[in-house]
Amino acid sequence: MDNGREIPGRHGNRRRFLDCYLNGRSLTEVDERIFLVNVEETPKEECQTASYARFDGQRIMARRRLSLEITLTLMLKEWDPVRRSALMASVYAWAGSFQGVQGLQLSSRPGQVLLGNMTALPVTEYQNWARTMQLKFTSSYLPFFQGEEAEASDLGDGTYAISPGGNAEWCYLGGEIRNIGDTAVNTVQVETMEGGETLSLMRFEGLGLAPGSVLRISYTPEQFLRLQKGGVSCMGARTATSSDDLIVPCGRESRIRVTGASGLVCTFSARGLYR
Repeated sequence: MDNGREIPGRHGNRRRFLDCYLNGRSLTEVDERIFLVNVEETPKEECQTASYARFDGQRIMARRRLSLEITLTLMLKEWDPVRRSALMASVYAWAGSFQGVQGLQLSSRPGQVLLGNMTALPVTEYQNWARTMQLKFTSSYLPFFQGEEAEASDLGDGTYAISPGGNAEWCYLGGEIRNIGDTAVNTVQVETMEGGETLSLMRFEGLGLAPGSVLRISYTPEQFLRLQKGGVSCMGARTATSSDDLIVPCGRESRIRVTGASGLVCTFSARGLYR
């Protein structure tokens, strides 16, 4: 959505500079009297530091993002208190329940979505109709905007290449491993690499992947790892020495290597993360 462009809608063409979408539904399309006048992104980060042995100062050893808060500033162009109250109820209905994971999209970030929850609703102002009000959306499960899904390409011999977008350090890798052979597969290993170095490794033993069955590697909206075989969890087949997650770098190409048995057909994908 271009800034300053005439946006066609059910209320006629209107000039909108900003808009946002919650679970795919536009805020400014709720009512023509609702205007989104500002969007503020506030990341909360922490740095791990180490002191120099003989000198002043500290080195930054690692930086972690803990959460990302989006503040949506609204203006309701309605002066009548009764109609203003009804309009505010429409905003509350758009914001939905605080329960469950919601997806927020911004017109200023096309093709990206942030998973989180609406954490604060505005207080209705009746006396000063020109006063702005704010909603807050907070993401802590994965405090980055997710881009569009990137599919891995098969390079042959159990090796795949993937290059998700984004400017964060890494993103999660998901996929499916299908057994097209004639016998069950018990051992499978998935390794992600960049420049010949291992980034993450997940090994399965005693898997019992029958012919025609599929091992699915995915993540819940709350970003918990999910390993399923035929719709049933197979977390117990993952070895203790495996990585907690499968990750690949954002904005760069990396490799995926699958070993353990012949007769496996694999597909992998990842959504790049944007700061």
